[in-house]
Amino acid sequence: MMQLRVTKNYVGKLSLKSTKKRDDNLKLNLNVSFSEMSFTTTIDISLVSREGMALTLSFVTEFAVSGISIQELEKTPHPYVNGPTIAYPFLRAFLGTFTLNAGMDPILLPSVNFLALWEKSERKAELDAASNAP
Repeated sequence: MMQLRVTKNYVGKLSLKSTKKRDDNLKLNLNVSFSEMSFTTTIDISLVSREGMALTLSFVTEFAVSGISIQELEKTPHPYVNGPTIAYPFLRAFLGTFTLNAGMDPILLPSVNFLALWEKSERKAELDAASNAP
Protein backbone atom coordinates (compact mmCIF):
# COMPACT_ATOMS: atom_id res chain seq x y z
CA MET A 1 0.00 0.00 0.00
CA MET A 2 1.35 3.40 -1.00
CA GLN A 3 2.07 5.88 1.78
CA LEU A 4 2.93 9.57 1.56
CA ARG A 5 4.50 11.36 4.51
CA VAL A 6 5.24 15.09 4.75
CA THR A 7 8.90 15.50 5.67
CA LYS A 8 9.30 19.25 5.25
CA ASN A 9 7.28 22.42 4.58
CA TYR A 10 8.98 25.74 3.89
CA VAL A 11 8.67 29.04 2.09
CA GLY A 12 11.02 29.10 -0.87
CA LYS A 13 10.29 32.70 -1.83
CA LEU A 14 8.18 35.49 -0.38
CA SER A 15 7.68 39.03 -1.60
CA LEU A 16 5.28 41.64 -0.22
CA LYS A 17 5.28 45.06 -1.88
CA SER A 18 2.96 48.05 -1.98
CA THR A 19 1.29 48.53 -5.37
CA LYS A 20 -1.32 50.74 -6.98
CA LYS A 21 -2.43 47.85 -9.16
CA ARG A 22 -5.73 46.24 -8.22
CA ASP A 23 -6.18 42.61 -9.16
CA ASP A 24 -8.52 40.40 -7.15
CA ASN A 25 -7.50 37.24 -9.01
CA LEU A 26 -5.43 34.60 -7.29
CA LYS A 27 -2.79 33.19 -9.62
CA LEU A 28 -1.69 29.68 -8.70
CA ASN A 29 0.92 27.46 -10.32
CA LEU A 30 1.89 23.93 -9.27
CA ASN A 31 5.18 22.16 -9.94
CA VAL A 32 6.08 18.61 -8.94
CA SER A 33 9.59 17.18 -8.96
CA PHE A 34 10.79 13.67 -8.14
CA SER A 35 13.87 12.20 -6.53
CA GLU A 36 14.83 8.65 -5.53
CA MET A 37 12.18 7.93 -2.86
CA SER A 38 10.43 11.28 -2.54
CA PHE A 39 8.73 14.04 -4.42
CA THR A 40 8.32 17.76 -3.89
CA THR A 41 5.34 19.99 -4.61
CA THR A 42 5.90 23.70 -5.10
CA ILE A 43 2.84 25.90 -5.06
CA ASP A 44 3.46 29.41 -6.41
CA ILE A 45 0.83 32.04 -5.77
CA SER A 46 0.50 35.73 -6.53
CA LEU A 47 -2.25 38.14 -5.54
CA VAL A 48 -2.96 41.72 -4.50
CA SER A 49 -4.58 42.27 -1.10
CA ARG A 50 -7.41 44.70 -0.38
CA GLU A 51 -4.79 47.02 1.14
CA GLY A 52 -2.91 47.15 -2.17
CA MET A 53 -0.09 44.81 -1.21
CA ALA A 54 1.26 42.60 -4.02
CA LEU A 55 2.21 39.22 -2.63
CA THR A 56 4.13 36.43 -4.33
CA LEU A 57 4.85 33.23 -2.47
CA SER A 58 6.51 29.93 -3.31
CA PHE A 59 5.55 27.21 -0.81
CA VAL A 60 7.46 23.92 -0.93
CA THR A 61 6.39 20.61 0.60
CA GLU A 62 8.56 17.50 0.49
CA PHE A 63 7.04 14.04 0.74
CA ALA A 64 8.62 10.67 1.53
CA VAL A 65 7.08 7.79 -0.41
CA SER A 66 6.84 4.11 0.48
CA GLY A 67 4.99 1.15 -0.96
CA ILE A 68 5.46 2.22 -4.59
CA SER A 69 8.41 3.06 -6.80
CA ILE A 70 8.89 6.65 -7.88
CA GLN A 71 8.67 5.53 -11.52
CA GLU A 72 5.23 4.03 -10.87
CA LEU A 73 4.16 7.03 -8.78
CA GLU A 74 5.03 9.47 -11.59
CA LYS A 75 2.41 7.74 -13.79
CA THR A 76 -0.38 8.29 -11.25
CA PRO A 77 -2.29 11.46 -10.33
CA HIS A 78 -1.22 11.20 -6.65
CA PRO A 79 1.73 13.63 -6.74
CA TYR A 80 -0.32 16.15 -8.71
CA VAL A 81 -3.56 15.79 -6.72
CA ASN A 82 -2.89 14.34 -3.26
CA GLY A 83 0.43 16.16 -2.77
CA PRO A 84 -0.92 19.68 -3.21
CA THR A 85 -4.19 18.76 -1.45
CA ILE A 86 -2.11 17.87 1.63
CA ALA A 87 0.23 20.88 1.29
CA TYR A 88 -2.34 23.61 0.55
CA PRO A 89 -3.83 23.85 4.08
CA PHE A 90 -0.31 24.47 5.45
CA LEU A 91 0.13 27.25 2.86
CA ARG A 92 -3.27 28.77 3.73
CA ALA A 93 -2.46 28.74 7.46
CA PHE A 94 0.99 30.24 6.91
CA LEU A 95 -0.30 33.03 4.70
CA GLY A 96 -3.16 33.94 7.04
CA THR A 97 -0.85 34.09 10.03
CA PHE A 98 1.92 35.93 8.15
CA THR A 99 -0.38 38.68 6.86
CA LEU A 100 -2.09 39.07 10.26
CA ASN A 101 1.32 39.41 11.97
CA ALA A 102 2.34 41.94 9.29
CA GLY A 103 -0.51 44.18 10.46
CA MET A 104 -2.76 43.48 7.49
CA ASP A 105 -6.16 41.91 7.25
CA PRO A 106 -5.39 38.18 7.09
CA ILE A 107 -5.43 36.81 3.56
CA LEU A 108 -7.70 33.78 3.50
CA LEU A 109 -7.11 31.76 0.37
CA PRO A 110 -10.06 30.02 -1.27
CA SER A 111 -10.33 26.25 -1.48
CA VAL A 112 -8.76 24.71 -4.58
CA ASN A 113 -9.91 21.52 -6.30
CA PHE A 114 -6.56 20.03 -7.33
CA LEU A 115 -8.26 17.02 -8.92
CA ALA A 116 -10.18 19.33 -11.29
CA LEU A 117 -6.97 21.25 -12.10
CA TRP A 118 -5.13 18.01 -12.84
CA GLU A 119 -7.98 16.70 -15.04
CA LYS A 120 -8.01 19.99 -16.96
CA SER A 121 -4.23 19.83 -17.54
CA GLU A 122 -4.49 16.19 -18.66
CA ARG A 123 -7.23 17.07 -21.18
CA LYS A 124 -5.11 19.94 -22.48
CA ALA A 125 -2.08 17.64 -22.82
CA GLU A 126 -4.20 15.09 -24.73
CA LEU A 127 -5.54 17.79 -27.07
CA ASP A 128 -2.03 19.17 -27.63
CA ALA A 129 -0.72 15.68 -28.39
CA ALA A 130 -3.59 15.02 -30.80
CA SER A 131 -3.05 18.29 -32.64
CA ASN A 132 0.67 17.57 -33.02
CA ALA A 133 0.11 14.01 -34.32
CA PRO A 134 0.92 13.50 -38.02
